[in-house]
Amino acid sequence: MGLPPTIRTSVSSQAITKVTRLFNGTVGDVLNELLQNARRADATNVAIETLDLAGHPTLAIRDDGVGITDPAVLISLGRSGWDASIQTREDPAGMGVFSLAGRRVEIRSRARGTAEGWRVVIPADAWETSAEIPVEPFAMDEGTEIHIDLPLAWERSLESAAAAAAKFLPIPVTFNGHDQHREDFLADAFWTEMAAGCRIGVFLNREHRASVIRINFHGVALPVELPQIREERGGAKWTVLVDIVDAPDLQLVLPARKEMVVNAALDALKRACTCAIYHAIEKRPNHRLAFKLWCEARDLGITLPEAANWLECWRPTTADPDQRRSGGWINEGPMLLMSNHDADIEQCAEPVLLNADLLGGKPVYEETSYVGYAWYDRIPRIDDLHFMVEFNGARHRYCPDSLDCDLPERVPAIALHFTIVNQAGTEGAVEERSVPVSVLICDGGSSWIGDTQILVTEDAAITPGELADLIEAAIFSPGDDADDDSWETQRRNFQAEAFARANTILLGAEAAALERIRGQLRDEIAWLVPDGMILTATVQNRDIALMLTNIAPTA
Repeated sequence: MGLPPTIRTSVSSQAITKVTRLFNGTVGDVLNELLQNARRADATNVAIETLDLAGHPTLAIRDDGVGITDPAVLISLGRSGWDASIQTREDPAGMGVFSLAGRRVEIRSRARGTAEGWRVVIPADAWETSAEIPVEPFAMDEGTEIHIDLPLAWERSLESAAAAAAKFLPIPVTFNGHDQHREDFLADAFWTEMAAGCRIGVFLNREHRASVIRINFHGVALPVELPQIREERGGAKWTVLVDIVDAPDLQLVLPARKEMVVNAALDALKRACTCAIYHAIEKRPNHRLAFKLWCEARDLGITLPEAANWLECWRPTTADPDQRRSGGWINEGPMLLMSNHDADIEQCAEPVLLNADLLGGKPVYEETSYVGYAWYDRIPRIDDLHFMVEFNGARHRYCPDSLDCDLPERVPAIALHFTIVNQAGTEGAVEERSVPVSVLICDGGSSWIGDTQILVTEDAAITPGELADLIEAAIFSPGDDADDDSWETQRRNFQAEAFARANTILLGAEAAALERIRGQLRDEIAWLVPDGMILTATVQNRDIALMLTNIAPTA
């Protein structure tokens, strides 16, 4: 047998035998389908009721729409009886009633302008057999009414499903006589505009995750990934919701109708959503968009001003990231851009870098996403930040994790070196600075004090407590393994070690030992001494002699 010259697509007659597996949705899916049919039928209201018909729990759905002229349309898979206008605008697939496949269903209808209605009963097993189903005359008002045998599983969720199906439907719905709440899908939008046959609502600082509803398809709410824009550092977050009005090329995936078909129309809608966000931003007095987003808006024909020149004031970072302090935001006065460095570098540089009079401006965190804005590109930059230590007539350079030799803890001089680079490229573009400092902490990549080199100038005016605080800020980084102590315990132990190290450097080993013993006695022993008594302790070669005596009365 030879090959046929052509072939064509077709639907096998055997497909009808599998229809109950194609359509097996929840009660919410069924209500969505039937309410959509009522809306297309120009209904002005829909009533959903639970009935007890001769001992059979029944779900009844009635609308006052145009009714159905030809009963055969109902059970012809893929055949739609809607008029040309509905066919063009919404592309109905002729599958709505098949959401009831596999269930006993009674359908009653009377077409608008006709004198008599009709009634059919579809047995549960008739959906897959193409069996003949009798059509009976039936007296009723214009519209359509559907009775469905109500499964127990549906009863439990029916009320909430009815509320969800009615929430964004453009026509009123009642459930057992009670009006169902309806609301505008774009309620509380910051900005709304029409585009691509849809109402696009732009929301300010409202969370819309990809898994939640983003598009309202005439009452059916769908999760769709739509554009969102987040401004920089403390700026606004912009998201969108879409209410479809007249967009025939936006289609739902059949038969479930729970997601949008990915096509050119959806891509065009997403572009329109992006434009709507920029239109919303245009209504605000200022923004903090990254430069690349500002360029995107410009390329879409939307001219925005440059981002507001708000930048965050620099504050030295700490080795424990949870202890970082914010410096606040400024948008006026001279500024200098500061890149990130390790905590030991920044903590020791703080006295210099927070001296605005010395620097000629306030250091601010760099925001690389702003590169390209004219105002940002004019801000000078602090660059090549490092320390120089003088000892035995030589100068030793320290930048992160590098000190070229071991030095004693007390040294003649330490200086912070850096350059100020004028990014605008004018004369004097690079200015070198060298400023004396008192302390340099070189953590060597370890959070243990014993591995840390700490240098203090011989004339430093710093107390042991101040030095201990600086050591903690520069290198304390608590562990978070399961066998680590709590953060509080780790910090308390570190502070004791830091204070002991600070005392050793500034006061000498003997004074440091006395201070550490004093601290232990104060924290662990003093509270045990009875009121009115004196504890005298003598410790020699780990032998301890203790004596309690009464405080002598005063004269």
